[in-house]
Amino acid sequence: MRLKLFVAILALLPMPALADVTARYSTGKDVLLVEIDDNGNARVGIDGQFGLIRRDGTDYAVMIGADGETRVVELAELIELMGGANKASAGTANPAIERANFLLIAKGEATVAGRVGVIWSFGPEKENDGRPGEMLEVVMSADPTLAPIGTLLRRMMGTLQPFVAMIVPEASGFYPKAVELAAKGAPLRVAKIELQSIDTADIAAARFDLPAPVISAAEFAATMGSGPNMEVQPLP
Repeated sequence: MRLKLFVAILALLPMPALADVTARYSTGKDVLLVEIDDNGNARVGIDGQFGLIRRDGTDYAVMIGADGETRVVELAELIELMGGANKASAGTANPAIERANFLLIAKGEATVAGRVGVIWSFGPEKENDGRPGEMLEVVMSADPTLAPIGTLLRRMMGTLQPFVAMIVPEASGFYPKAVELAAKGAPLRVAKIELQSIDTADIAAARFDLPAPVISAAEFAATMGSGPNMEVQPLP
């Protein structure tokens, strides 16, 4: 389940656009908003919960803590901190995950929010106990209106590769298949996260303002309850 959540979020991260685009995705009870302008600024998140903002070429993570305070950190610095904390656990991943052999299989077409895409099944060939792998269903579209979101996805794959490596071992083949999936276009549906609407109206520049001063990754981790030695565990 953690893998599904990671891929779902990964598929909706911000990137530069050729024109302003606002996409609204339903997550069930909430709306995940993706906003990209023609200057390369972007914002994605659920209001009142979390966000990722790209401003002037730098990516930031925005979180609201249990105390209600909003905190902002450079995404690259946060990933570097987590990578350092996980060096000690390198090589301890479950061998079954390393042999998982991730697959990407086309399953036909689907129409989501009036836009046609290809259904892809993405996941391990087998589970740890030998059962057929539990696949994530993703609908990807080459619709030109969604091109900025597709460009976003492909750029951020590189940015987040170190984070991916903390969760899923390289030997599993997860990352190359995720890159292959990203090359299919823009996401219409990722599991239960589904596109509801697309708007190409101009986006106010203030939408990409940072909601709080930028703090260090160590301070961010500590104030968000993870402590200075925050660690991301590999999948079991």
